[in-house]
Amino acid sequence: MLLLLAVFIFGLSGCQEKEELKIRPSEDTTLKLEKDFSIQAMAAGSISVPIRQDLAYTPVEIGILHNQGLDYVKERIEQEALLENISSQEDFLALAQQATLDFSDIYVYHEDFQEFKVALLSNTFTSQSDNPPSIESGLDAYAEEFQASDILRQFLSRLDSIIDNTDKLAAIIEAIETNDAVALSQLSAEHEIFLYLGISEVAKHSLSYWMANDYKNLREWKVLINSISGGNNMHWADEREVAKRVGKEDAEGMVIGGVAGFLVGGPKGACLVGLANGLGRSAFKAAKEFGFW
Repeated sequence: MLLLLAVFIFGLSGCQEKEELKIRPSEDTTLKLEKDFSIQAMAAGSISVPIRQDLAYTPVEIGILHNQGLDYVKERIEQEALLENISSQEDFLALAQQATLDFSDIYVYHEDFQEFKVALLSNTFTSQSDNPPSIESGLDAYAEEFQASDILRQFLSRLDSIIDNTDKLAAIIEAIETNDAVALSQLSAEHEIFLYLGISEVAKHSLSYWMANDYKNLREWKVLINSISGGNNMHWADEREVAKRVGKEDAEGMVIGGVAGFLVGGPKGACLVGLANGLGRSAFKAAKEFGFW
């Protein structure tokens, strides 16, 4: 599948001119949490983001859309479960993949990238390994084409370490923001700044979604998934560690989708494909963590 995606990248990027990057954060898109932008706000999938036809979403908006998409996918699954239309793992995965695609089409549709986005999502829902996710490892799939700097890898590795070694959500967010500030002072390539900010915001918003309010969203997904699977595989694992693993999976999905999308179509491609792939990773990983298979 990666070979197929690589061929698609080179075929499309060869005939498509990259757009000028304009992504250094302005005062109104600062990485620091504003007084009215709390962890609870980050956790809420209901925060509204306007549809931008030019796909010029800020990194914070990408994070918000990620969580809004999680609620959209969950609601679709709930609706189909009530209609008893989900009777197997295959039914669940097909529905979660289609719901992810439908949501991404609402906010980040572009006909030039659609075939590629669908192919990458299909790969996400069929070929994930059981190995613990590594955010930095998301760069490896396209290492030869993208050639990420050692500095970018360093800050993604730190992001990994922060999530692994910090317990409380507020402390995780604070540590990530400290990492963000240093990263912005040292990263020089505009495309790497764009990607780093998107990855960081998806990580912060995803972790807030799964961990805030005493793991409210995590528990709702767990109950939903186990009600579909019949509860036969229900296991109440350490909620904090599950939430952190799912959050890291989201961030790695944003790395893979963001890098692949950038190679296809610059910042628009990175935003479009990164958001869809990060969201897809969430639904898949949540189902797997909660014992669907």
